[in-house]
Amino acid sequence: MNDLFVWMKDAFNSRFGSIMYGTLIITWLTTNRKFWFVSFFINEQYIRNKYELLKSEYIYSLYSFHDIWSFIWVLLKLVLIPALVTYLVHWQFYKIEKIVYAKWLSNKTEKKILRAKEDEKYQKIIGRVEEEKSKNLNKQKQNFEKEIEIKSKKIKSMEEKWSEEYKEVSRLMMFESSMHELERVLYSKNGRINISDFSDRWKNISEQSLWFLDSNGLININTKEQTISATEKGKFFMKNFINK
Repeated sequence: MNDLFVWMKDAFNSRFGSIMYGTLIITWLTTNRKFWFVSFFINEQYIRNKYELLKSEYIYSLYSFHDIWSFIWVLLKLVLIPALVTYLVHWQFYKIEKIVYAKWLSNKTEKKILRAKEDEKYQKIIGRVEEEKSKNLNKQKQNFEKEIEIKSKKIKSMEEKWSEEYKEVSRLMMFESSMHELERVLYSKNGRINISDFSDRWKNISEQSLWFLDSNGLININTKEQTISATEKGKFFMKNFINK
């Protein structure tokens, strides 16, 4: 039952929902407006009072003919005018539909072309950005490598210089005791000292060792926080001293 209802609904929509059948129905209702208007909206008494006819007789009179001209007029109203108008409308609509469809298809094609051009333009921009990014990365990499190379050469040069200084300073009498005290303060006390009191040798560093290490550029002294730390040169000396 449901299938039959769906089939009837689809058939009705396909028939009367189209431009041809719709035009035919509207034209027929327009040319035969007296027929349906009297049939549905005028009562029997009004027809009898005005035309002295029954309602069915009046409707019949609308389509009765007495000669060839009245026959032609009835035929025009019932068939020819609705058919002719439907044909003209449908034919003109078909022409307009073709023009509209061609224009729509042309616009769709142009949109695709524009979208393709925009995509191509966007891809070119992305390509340039990626190329610039790659160039910048390569440039940064080269600069970084140059800096590393310069620092490496500088460190190597400084280490060569410090190596010569180490040979000379290590011959001095205060060198070994000062390095021992520096090792103890750095690794046992985290570099904390008491500059105002040098009496406690275990918790502090001797004044002579502090002078010796500072004068040779092996430590940095922070008087505010009462701490000392090894310079790069001091670290080099300490490494050589420990590994000797």
